[in-house]
Amino acid sequence: MLVLANLDEDARAAAADLLAQTDPPTAIFAASDHQAIGVLEAAGMAGVPVPEDLSVIGFDNVEAAGFAGLTTIAQPLQESGALGAELLLRRMTGKPVQGRRMQLALVERGSTAPPGVARVRGRGTTTTAHAGHGTNGGGLHR
Repeated sequence: MLVLANLDEDARAAAADLLAQTDPPTAIFAASDHQAIGVLEAAGMAGVPVPEDLSVIGFDNVEAAGFAGLTTIAQPLQESGALGAELLLRRMTGKPVQGRRMQLALVERGSTAPPGVARVRGRGTTTTAHAGHGTNGGGLHR
């Protein structure tokens, strides 16, 4: 299953749809922290306890992630932006461009937990969700 979700409101709506299924996910990975916060809001509105019945992971490690207790993948945003600008300028001037890898790190907070007995008995299969990021959208994957 693929559900496009570009904004936190879209992610909240997509997560609400997923959580309302007869076999809801036990984990959602969002491509941005803002989208993951939308997922946390949907879980709260649906009465789904995080992390007991649903683990949520974001991406970026923005300041709001810390306030929300969101587990996330940290990327060096300032370095990423500077590198993107450099690569764009190189391409615009006809210079060769090569992709580069950046260091990422898992920042564990309170929105994830290992699957427990209650989760296995009370919830469906684990679903990994990726709420769109970038110009081509993205989606929630089951």
